[in-house]
Order: sequence, then structure tokens, then C-alpha cells
Amino acid sequence: MNFNNNRLIHAVRRVRRPTQSQMRSYAIVFKLVLVGVLAFGTNPVRADSVRISQIDARSLLPTQQVRAYVSVLDAQGEPLRGLNADNFRVLESADGEQFEETDLIDVTRLDQSAEGIDFLLLIDNSGSMYQQRRDENGRPYKRIDHAREAVRSFVTDMPATNDRVALVSYNTKYVRHVDFTGDRTAVLAGLTQMRQPFDYDHFSEIYAALVRAIHDVGASGGRKVIVILSDGENRSYYAHLHQEHPDYGSRIYTPDEPLDLARREGLSIYTVNYGTSRYQRDKMLQQISLDTGGAVFDARNADELKNIYRTIARQVSGEYRLTARATMIPADRRFMRIEYNAANTGTDTVQATRRYFTGTVLGMPLRELTPLLILPLLLALLLLALLSRWKFEQKEHAPQLEVLNAGAAGSV
Repeated sequence: MNFNNNRLIHAVRRVRRPTQSQMRSYAIVFKLVLVGVLAFGTNPVRADSVRISQIDARSLLPTQQVRAYVSVLDAQGEPLRGLNADNFRVLESADGEQFEETDLIDVTRLDQSAEGIDFLLLIDNSGSMYQQRRDENGRPYKRIDHAREAVRSFVTDMPATNDRVALVSYNTKYVRHVDFTGDRTAVLAGLTQMRQPFDYDHFSEIYAALVRAIHDVGASGGRKVIVILSDGENRSYYAHLHQEHPDYGSRIYTPDEPLDLARREGLSIYTVNYGTSRYQRDKMLQQISLDTGGAVFDARNADELKNIYRTIARQVSGEYRLTARATMIPADRRFMRIEYNAANTGTDTVQATRRYFTGTVLGMPLRELTPLLILPLLLALLLLALLSRWKFEQKEHAPQLEVLNAGAAGSV
């Protein structure tokens, strides 16, 4: 048989091609199936998230109490209101595996308490922040101008509470412009003190700046937050120039140093990446934020930068301060777990775990007995024996009267 291949292929194609009405029918069926899956599928996914932002163990020794600052956010990143002790459970562990529940004494939302928040704003003042750029509309700008405007908005929007702000810039050096203060005018004036770096001051000593910032906020109690703005990666002065740093010498700071220090102090670090691609961001800086109970934000323009600073302020002020009675677990560091349940049923919970340092003023329990433990006892017994046999040269005598030159008394 002789077939007309072109006609056969055309016929097959014509049969397999669905009509417009068929396409509409398929679309309707697909939507119905999708709605059915969403309506009758498995358990819904909880959109709330919980994060332990800070643990304050300063009252552990005198009161056996520890405070945890907890952020509970909805799917849009907004703090949840109206929570109480029924929504939380606090547990502790020495090894991070076996947890023991402890008493929850108080739950207070920060913006409803008299406690203030200390914000240290750490601004990138490196050379790249002053480069002339153009936005999506072709208008020229410098990143430092957008940073100043974002901080200005952050400060002016702060409510008249006990919150304090410190303003610091960093490049090769670490410069304190304004120490912690509640005076908004002083902070705004400090923004004008940031100057463009010249010569070898254009580097970005991110890790060194974080270490110094943690020391600056470590002495204060209560909620402490570091917000660092960065437009690139860590660039060490000594590593690139092979010359001693004017302040740090030949020392090259590593990301482990601010991370360990922040963990010990129990504070959180928020990172704001501005205008950089994901390949140019400092990955370790982002990890530091996530490991310390902070968060990472990316801004591409001035409006996004302003909104990020406002978001950080809302999230921190909307945190809950949980006061709990610490367990008597003998460990120099403990793990705290916070369980959050919106429905108060305990069947569907979201949890977060963070480690904190206790100090162990009273020491640690013994893991094994050693002969050296007997040595202090033997030394004490030997000292007691020596003292009992000691003979003092000066002994106490009964008072006596001694007459000197008795014959001279009768002569005139």
C-alpha cells in the first residue's frame, strides 16, 4: 500500500490538538482538583515562627532566674500580639538532647513594659559606600546617603520610651559617633560626623567592628541589639596591604570571634545587606546573625532600606520577655528551648533552642574521683599538727610590781 505521509501526519496532528473549549474544560477540572487538595489535604502548615533573640542570665546567681527574649512572627514577619504564659513552655538541658521543663514566672511584651531597648547601629562607612551610582530611574545616588536617611527615619519613628541608640561607623577603623543615649537629636547630629574615608581607611573590617560593638553593648543589661549595615565582604587591612593595622597590628579577626563573644553575652545581631548581589555578600556575617538569634535582610534601594530598619524596630519591640526559674542542672552552659503553641493545646507547637552560659560560680560536679582530691585534706591536717606544737617566744604573764632603786626613796 502506498500512503501519503504528509496527509497522514496532518490528520494525526489535527486529531491530537485539543480545541479551545477542551482547554477551558481541562483548566476548570485542574482548578477543581487543586481546590480539593487544598481544602481536604493533610494538616495545614503553621505560618507562625518563633526565635530566641537573647538570653539574659545576669540574675541567675542571686535569684535563680533567667530571662529569654522571644520573637513570635506571623507569615508576613509581623509580631503576634495578645500572647500569655499559656502559649509558652520553657525547657532546659545540659546536652541539648534531654530537656527538663522549668517554671515560667512571667511573660511580658517589651513595648508594654518599662524596660528599654539598646540599639547599636553599626554603619558601613567604607569607600564603596561613597561611589557614585544610578538607580533604576537613572538618578545619581550614593549608598551612604541612603544609609543616613534610613537611620534618620529609624530614630525619628522611635516612640518616646526608655529605648537608647548608639551610632558607630566602621571601615578600616571603628569610630563611635554617639554613645548610648535617649536623645534623638544627638543621634541625628552624629550622622553628620561620618566622613568619606581616604588613603587606607576604605577597608571593611567587619569582624573587628563586631567584636568592638559587642564589648560596647555587653556592659548594659536588658535587651541589646546590634544592627550592622554592610554593602560587601570583610576586607582586612593587614591581609590586603601586608602592613600593620594602626589599631590591630598584624591581627586578622575571624568570624568565630564575634560569634563566640555574642553567644557568651547572649545578644543578637541583625544584618542588613545593601545593594550587593548574593555573591558579594559576606556569608559568615549572615551566619553570625542567624546563630545569635538575629535576622538577615536584603535591600536594593532606599525605600527598602528604610522599611527594613522599621521592620527591625517593630520586631524587637514586639518581642516577649519570658522570665523563668532556671533548673539546677550542673553545667557551665545550658540549652534553653522555647515551645510556642497558638491554640494552647500542646498538640501543634513551634519551638526554638538556644545555648547560654551560666558561669558556674559554685563549680561543676565531679565526673570521677582522683587521688589528688586527698591532697588538700592532708595539707590541712599537717598544718593543724604544726600549729598545735608551735611554741611562741612571747608568752603572757601575770602583772607584777617591780621597785627600782628602793634606797633612793628615803634620801632627800
